Parts: sequence; C-alpha cells; structure tokens
Amino acid sequence: MAAKTNVVNLDALIPRADLAAPGEEGEDIASLPIMQLARNGLLYPALRKPDFQRETANWSPEQVADLITTFAKRDLIPALILWRAGVSVFVIDGAHRLSALIAWVQNDYGDGDESRRFFQNAIPDEQAKKAQKTRELVNASVGSYQAHLVAIDDPNSARVDIAARSSRIGWQEIPVQWIKHADHDKAEKAFFRINQGGTKIDPTERRILSARRSPTALAARAILRGGTGHNYWVAFAAANQKKIEALGKEIYHLLYEPLLTLPIKSLDIPLAGQGYGPACLPYIFDLVTRNCNPPH
Repeated sequence: MAAKTNVVNLDALIPRADLAAPGEEGEDIASLPIMQLARNGLLYPALRKPDFQRETANWSPEQVADLITTFAKRDLIPALILWRAGVSVFVIDGAHRLSALIAWVQNDYGDGDESRRFFQNAIPDEQAKKAQKTRELVNASVGSYQAHLVAIDDPNSARVDIAARSSRIGWQEIPVQWIKHADHDKAEKAFFRINQGGTKIDPTERRILSARRSPTALAARAILRGGTGHNYWVAFAAANQKKIEALGKEIYHLLYEPLLTLPIKSLDIPLAGQGYGPACLPYIFDLVTRNCNPPH
C-alpha cells in the first residue's frame, strides 16, 4: 500500500489542452531558462500537455528531489521534447521533468497555489504529506528556488552553496528538442511512440487513454478527483458539467471516506481503501465499467 501512494502529484502545474485546437502561428523557442517557469514567466502560460496524457503523479519525493538537484548542480538531464501548436507549446516528452522544475520555481509540489486552484482546494492528506516531504528533501539538498533569488541581493546571508549558484541559476537553461513540420496527428503518434518506455502504463490505464472520450472514462476521471482537476467533460452543457462534478464528488466520498490511515486501528475504514496514488484510476475505471456493463 505504501509503495502505491508514495507519489507526488504535480498534475496541476501544466494545463491540458487538445492537440488539435487551432492557434496562431509562432516561432519555436530556442532555449528554456528556468526563470521562464515562474507564474509570470513569458513561457509558462503557453505550456500545455495533451488532454489524453495520464496524470503527472508517478514520481516519488526522492525522484522529484533528485531531478531538481541534478539540474541545480548542472549535471545532465534528458532534453524535453516540445511541439508548438499556435501559441501553445505542448510537452510531448518530459512532463514529469518539467513539472518537477516548475514545482521548484513555484514552490508547489502538489499543495501550492496552482494545485489548490486546480483541485478546488481539495488536497488529500497523502498528497499534502508527499508535497512537504519533497520540499524538505529539496531544501536540504540544494535549497529552494526562492532562496536563490534572495541570495542574489544578499549572498552573505545565504547558505554557501546557494550563494555560489544564485548568480547563474535564473538563466540556467533546460535542454529542449522540437518536433518539426508535424500536424496534430503526427504529434499524437509521436507522443505515444516516445512514451512507450519509461514508467510502464497499466493495461487498464492504456484502455482509458484509448477510450478517453467514452462515458466510462469520463466518469472515472470525474470520480478520481471528486469532480475537481482538469475538466475532461467541458464539451457538455454547463448544467450537465455541474451534475458530473457533483456526482464525481459524491461517489468519491462514498468510496474513500473516512480517510484511511495506517496502521489500521479502527473498523471505520473507507470502502475502496486508500484514495490516493496511481492504483486509484484503474480501480475506479473497472468499477464504473462493471456497473455500466454488468456480467450476465
């Protein structure tokens, strides 16, 4: 159980969008300085990930901290693969890497301003705990991004290693590659081809991605975050969207409340167990599928 919930939820930090959405033409960005990932940075508002991409919630606190440390100490990290669609810049490969760096810059490891807005302030206890653990690991290893900014003006009051990095950290670049001369169909194929490696996709989750606009997939997404998070059901009328969100919240509470704490010391436990971690979506999807298509 612990291994399945030991993940940092960075899903809020890069908004989702439809790869096929039209947009104005623009020029590719030659480099990606870390300072552009601030909320008021020039690039951050343009960043998107495909609407069919699974949640950016598969890395442990140690993995997130290690990526940030690797970058801050100027060790090699794999390049991001980006694709421009009008004014939007889609992350085809590297969403976890980029989200980890955004988390550092914005001090949001799943419990900050963007995350609270995205999840309508409904942050599970496990998510908040993993966020704080990640923050502590990062601060102990290289220090917060904000500490580096403060050290620029007052290096004498900063930790020695932070003061040494502060003069160049804001301009330090993230390696980037671009998919050129591709429409949204080619970009989508590239996404699935590239993402066959890395963290393996659960077979049920693969079914969800393939049937992402089906009623069962939409229902599972709505239940997973209690009607919050990315609005996968945006194509429906406003009144129906509210019903979906209300039902998602109600079913989530029925499945996952009261909160499960370990070790178990009470018989008052949630019906579906722990309501946080990568195992939840496949479980909910199977549950919805069985109830919509009961065996004969």
